[in-house]
Amino acid sequence: MRYRASRLQAVALAHFVIDIFNSMGPVVFAFLSTHLMPLSKTQIGLAASLYTMVHGISQPLFGWLADKSGGRRMAAFGLVWTVLLLLLTFIIAALTKQYILLLLMYVITPLGSAAFHPIGVMHASEAAHHGKTARNLSLFFLAGYMGAAVGPTATGWMLDQTTLHFSAFTAALGPTLNGLLYDGGSVVPLAGLAVLVIPASLALVFFLPNSQQHVQAHQAVEEVKGERKALRIWPLVLFAVVIAMRSLTHPGSVPFMPLLFLEKGWTPTEYGIVTSLYWISGAVAGVVAGNLTERFSSRTLIVAPMLVGAPFFWLLPQLDGPVALLGVIVAGGLTGAPHGIIVGEIQRLLPVSKGFASGAALGFIFATGALGGVVIGLVSDHFGLTTAFHAIAVIGSLSGIMALGLSLNEQKPDVPTPIPANAQLQPQGHSLRGG
Repeated sequence: MRYRASRLQAVALAHFVIDIFNSMGPVVFAFLSTHLMPLSKTQIGLAASLYTMVHGISQPLFGWLADKSGGRRMAAFGLVWTVLLLLLTFIIAALTKQYILLLLMYVITPLGSAAFHPIGVMHASEAAHHGKTARNLSLFFLAGYMGAAVGPTATGWMLDQTTLHFSAFTAALGPTLNGLLYDGGSVVPLAGLAVLVIPASLALVFFLPNSQQHVQAHQAVEEVKGERKALRIWPLVLFAVVIAMRSLTHPGSVPFMPLLFLEKGWTPTEYGIVTSLYWISGAVAGVVAGNLTERFSSRTLIVAPMLVGAPFFWLLPQLDGPVALLGVIVAGGLTGAPHGIIVGEIQRLLPVSKGFASGAALGFIFATGALGGVVIGLVSDHFGLTTAFHAIAVIGSLSGIMALGLSLNEQKPDVPTPIPANAQLQPQGHSLRGG
């Protein structure tokens, strides 16, 4: 009992920390483009999309490796890699002002996060008692969403403190010099957040099972492998299309949320808060949806939030002030609510390979969201952000309509993963052998 709880708490804490850093990118890019170096919306969209694409397509590989060993050391290393390399990327970009260097460093950073996420999802799922997988996954994703909520606000506030506001000086000199200089600023203070990696990585090392414990725990699950029904292709294709269209809406729209509110005249702190509200509303709604899985079908909990939430993206460009914040909360909350349910459904299809299933699910979600980010960036540069957000609203609504054709919850109930008797007595995962 205590071991299960500790395992969930460890991966949840690490998820919170790593998503603080994963979520700061859009705010930092908006800040860089305004204060330090020229960046077009297409360039920002390309960087954000490649980051998400690498993050997505590499997760199945890391999930497959985690199925073999439990992935304890891989998860801890991935956390450290993401934090340190991301901070180094932003600092070097601010100093050199070279977009190509920024891009090259930025796109290898998410390999660390890609290593952690399928491992975290696998252990969160296996820490659950029978029938509680959806609840545990919603708590795991809640921690990540909370990190994604804290990240933009903390980032925006820290960056705001460094702004020198050169534009006010050049504007006073007349139209010839107005806008000639970028407002000064610095990204160096963000390095102070790196201290968070210490307790999170230690928790992973101490509370996740080592290789031997992981293998012993999964021997019993192998026995049910032959009892699973064969996958049906067309329902799986429909599910993939629904996931892809939803991913363009959430998380595909996230890199452009700060830019939308930057155009409204909001400060880095303010559009950082907007991005945070977007994530935290999805976190809370995801927990509510996870707790409703015993009363409603997974299909209902995917269809209803998308049909109600996606149209709010149409309204966001026209909203300002407190009403805009409410629109962000509704749009982010409802379109983010099905996230844990979708991952849980894919895990049901591959109960013996939960690491790979988790990586495949998250990888597909992030990769399709990344492709959507490229499209949104191009549309934004050629037709404006308003048109881009109108397109997001339409595609998100269509995903809800298409989800009406899904056949979910037809699989057998979750197969509980047994924990070795010695592992239940004390968290023996702290051994440095076989992580």
